[in-house]
Amino acid sequence: MLSKLLVDLLKYAPSQLAPILRAFLAIPIYTRVFSPEQYGMYSITLAVVNVMTLLNGWIGTSIIRFYPEYEQRGKIPFFNTTIWTTWLVSSLLILGVAVLLRPEISLLQRLRHLFFWGLVLFPLLSAQNMNYHYLRIQKRALGYTAAHLTLTVLTIGLNLTLIFVFHVGVEALLMGNILAILLVLPWLWRFTVDGRWAWRPFSYETALLRRAVRYGIPLALGNLSTWILHLSDRFLLEHFKGFATVGVYATSYFLAERSMMILVNILFLGYWPFIVRLWEEQGPEATHRAYRQLLSTYLAVATLAVFLLSFLAHDVLRILLGKSFVGGYIIVPWVAMGFLLFGLQQLFQTGLIVHKTTRPIAAFIFLAALLNIALNLVLIPHLGMVGSAIASFLSYLVLNLLIFLASRRRFPAGLPLKFWAAYSLALLPAAALVAVRYRWEEALPLLVWYGLGIGAVGFFFWILTFTGELRFRDLLQTLQQKVQKKLNR
Repeated sequence: MLSKLLVDLLKYAPSQLAPILRAFLAIPIYTRVFSPEQYGMYSITLAVVNVMTLLNGWIGTSIIRFYPEYEQRGKIPFFNTTIWTTWLVSSLLILGVAVLLRPEISLLQRLRHLFFWGLVLFPLLSAQNMNYHYLRIQKRALGYTAAHLTLTVLTIGLNLTLIFVFHVGVEALLMGNILAILLVLPWLWRFTVDGRWAWRPFSYETALLRRAVRYGIPLALGNLSTWILHLSDRFLLEHFKGFATVGVYATSYFLAERSMMILVNILFLGYWPFIVRLWEEQGPEATHRAYRQLLSTYLAVATLAVFLLSFLAHDVLRILLGKSFVGGYIIVPWVAMGFLLFGLQQLFQTGLIVHKTTRPIAAFIFLAALLNIALNLVLIPHLGMVGSAIASFLSYLVLNLLIFLASRRRFPAGLPLKFWAAYSLALLPAAALVAVRYRWEEALPLLVWYGLGIGAVGFFFWILTFTGELRFRDLLQTLQQKVQKKLNR
């Protein structure tokens, strides 16, 4: 059962390579061209653009919810007119508020010309996301993938052209994104809207607007809470430590995040359809069994990823980012553990999802976001960027506890004590090795450290396999059968 799910999940893996390739190809170039302070200003600007886009996000989620209904009724022109008119009004209001707030907020003033380019990028990025929602609900997966990859390649190419050919400063990172969207957006519109408008009187449907507000606004508030968990620390870091600290923090954070999120994204592209179908067709017992197997496998694989990222952070970031940014390696263990917990809490949501009780999830994320802000305010003045990373980790830890307790009442499918004993025993040497290397890195030659690291990984998986808590042999046999079947065709 688990093998079937994991084989399905592996099919999604290629689509998740683009973000991590962009991170490991583009950022090493940017960090050798721009100073930490310049990159910090860019990161803050991008965070402002992201929150503005999230405020418009409720319209995009309404596309997913209501498009099929209007398609069945043959009223797509009215739907498009209402949705895009609402988007235009909402975008203008957000832009107006941002312009009015700039003189009142010193941070926005210090961003100078970057804030202007951020204002230009916002509506284009929002329109791009709107079209992505259309492609998803129209089941045009190939078009979605093509648009995503094209925009990624174009953005990087235009950024580098602006930097090295036209000698543009850090604003090139925003300008390249703007130009890429302008080039791709007409092509996207051709596939999504395709001229289907209704310009007659009363073609704007206020009933759709009311339903979109009721459906989309709560989801947008949940997304805003998630943004606070992920990105609000940049603003507090800038307030206490300055743009340069933000630049160093943001690059290391992004690389660790992308590395962990590829596991999480692959998992949840296929997990929810699988688990909900299993619940409906085979009942609680089969669902509990599959959940336990996937939970133990996720913990093992994600823990390995956390160890490798933490153990190799200094060496890898020294090569990728250069000496001006390498100091951010010290936050990598906390960020990696935080995103392990981010994926874990999505697994813990299973009990709430299958019972169609999702309101507590948004409330818990909101509480975790408030805790994150409070912890940042306490820890950053004393620990700097490390304090911010610890705040994110502790916030995700509390979020996991809240969701686990709420879900457990309806879905008692935890792991047995035997697993946790084996997991703790297997984890102990790896965790101790990371702590010792961070404290006394110069005490041993690099090859000796790597030898110890290989030994820790081997011990981790030997313990879990020896105790029977992981069954990789079944998965490998299933994968082999799938490959053999493909070759025999």
